[in-house]
Amino acid sequence: MTELPPWFPRTPCLPVRSGEGSRRTDRGIPDKRGISQVRNQLRVLRAQRGWSQADLAERLGVSRQTVNAIETGKYDPSLPLAFKIAEVFGQPIETIFFPDREQPDTDRPT
Repeated sequence: MTELPPWFPRTPCLPVRSGEGSRRTDRGIPDKRGISQVRNQLRVLRAQRGWSQADLAERLGVSRQTVNAIETGKYDPSLPLAFKIAEVFGQPIETIFFPDREQPDTDRPT
């Protein structure tokens, strides 16, 4: 194996992927893990209506991959997209999205 020259960076220059523990990027910028993750009821609400991810994506004007990423918690939607999701399902945002430490208030009337 070839040894790296002394000027070659020994640490990665890209942000650390989520799920690998609390770290900072090589440039000292905190990554997203310092912020609590947002959970959602998207999959449940979509299933109740018999919609596929593609159906919901079309209603929202986003890709199916975006819907999948939101459902699996890999992506938190922007505020405008979260409002659009709430509008499509006819529910307040807080019944669809909630901090990771909480469970949704399922007894709340809609």
